[in-house]
Amino acid sequence: MTKQLLIHRGIAELQIALVHDGVLERYWSEMVLGGEDGRERTGASRVGDIVLARVKRVLSALNAAFVDIGDRRDGFLAARDAQKRGSVKHGEAPKIAELVREGEGVLVQVLRDAMGDKGARLGLNLTIAGRYLVLAPDGGRVRLSRRIEDEGERARLKSILEAMEQANGDFSFVVRTAAIGAGEEELREDVEYLTDVWEEIVAATSSHKPVETLHHELGAIERTLRDEVGPELEQVIVDERQALESARAYAEDAMPGYAESIVLHEGASPLFAEYGIEDDIAALRFSELALPNGGWITIEPTEALTAIDVNSGKHMARSDLEATALDVNLEAAQMIARQIILRSLGGLIVVDFIPLADDDSLDRVASLLVEQLKRGGAAADVKHMAGMNIVAISVKRLRKSVDRRATEACAICDGHGRRRSVSAIALDALRQVESAALGSPGTPIAMRVSTEIADWLEERSDALRTAFSRKGVNALRVFPEPDRARDSFSVETLGTEAAP
Repeated sequence: MTKQLLIHRGIAELQIALVHDGVLERYWSEMVLGGEDGRERTGASRVGDIVLARVKRVLSALNAAFVDIGDRRDGFLAARDAQKRGSVKHGEAPKIAELVREGEGVLVQVLRDAMGDKGARLGLNLTIAGRYLVLAPDGGRVRLSRRIEDEGERARLKSILEAMEQANGDFSFVVRTAAIGAGEEELREDVEYLTDVWEEIVAATSSHKPVETLHHELGAIERTLRDEVGPELEQVIVDERQALESARAYAEDAMPGYAESIVLHEGASPLFAEYGIEDDIAALRFSELALPNGGWITIEPTEALTAIDVNSGKHMARSDLEATALDVNLEAAQMIARQIILRSLGGLIVVDFIPLADDDSLDRVASLLVEQLKRGGAAADVKHMAGMNIVAISVKRLRKSVDRRATEACAICDGHGRRRSVSAIALDALRQVESAALGSPGTPIAMRVSTEIADWLEERSDALRTAFSRKGVNALRVFPEPDRARDSFSVETLGTEAAP
């Protein structure tokens, strides 16, 4: 079995795919246009950022506070996320007014990105993730990931950490699964790196005033390498030299010896096309997905939950209706688990399976869901509702789903529906520009778009010019067309005499 991590650095976005034996297993995307760190902050995740923030309002009725973290919307700090670990007995709810005061500066960490009209979810229990460990400045304790199952390895890792001075002082450490097999020196280097980062944050706290981000989580490439590189990952393939250099620089610093496994894609075809995953990525936009034997599932995200419906379609593999329903449901369970992971679906997910007379059969379906979600690394709680064909899945939500990142509320229908966002359509058009430049290097390109898309491109013209030169786009002429629908565009190459 082979795993490859594919990194495509486009004109205005970064796309990362984890491919296992030729099958798309995980997918991430992030806008990377503008911003002093090369990222457009409004398009990048802030999960993990540590901010010296200011408490704006304390609402006793909600037992929560709204906190200014420098975003368009204030962050939300619930009392349960503000209390110190282990400081409150089980069943006792702390009072938010006892934990924070209006107007004061506080160090908060972003736990979940802003979604819709809701601000980012914040916490006061800070953590910093390293290659093998996660540091928390809350007293000396060593804990281990539950996914480290071998008792001998658990004992070895715990013994190494407990012997270190830092783990017996002001810091707690959680040992990540990446630490399996790691030696004492590797763990010590991670401890020293994390404690240095924390000391820098403490120093910055005394020299800065709210509101200021004191610690940025790693960029998408570095974060992915930190979290995904392991014994099973055969190779990291990057399709742009600048991104390759960033990946190798991080690897040389954080995982010496692995940098040589990060290579440049030099094939004639685009990277994702070479590995046959472009259709799988495109399908993440669709609400209806076919199952192998003729059935299908429908995925409908809403503000409160995601509803998934399973249909048998033309699947009649057996004459026994119960057996047929079980076959389709088992196929659907695998597809649903895969789509939850690929689409970054979170919160409450309700699945309506094909009716089964036997509760044991639905338990079997639910068990398969649990197994597939666990294999994909999703933190999920799966419950079969007794006497019904409904399975409720609760998934920890950290980032916007693929659907929420690429769509916006539809003003025309009073917010009852969603439509593709301007940025998502612009990124689609820029992908075609990149493809056209790859097929005809140096040839001028024309893009015909709606005025909304033209305005989006104009606002980012300086950053785009830099990106165009990096991607070999010699000249791009944008033609705004007022009568064109916002999600309609065309991209074509021009003769060299048409260059501006």
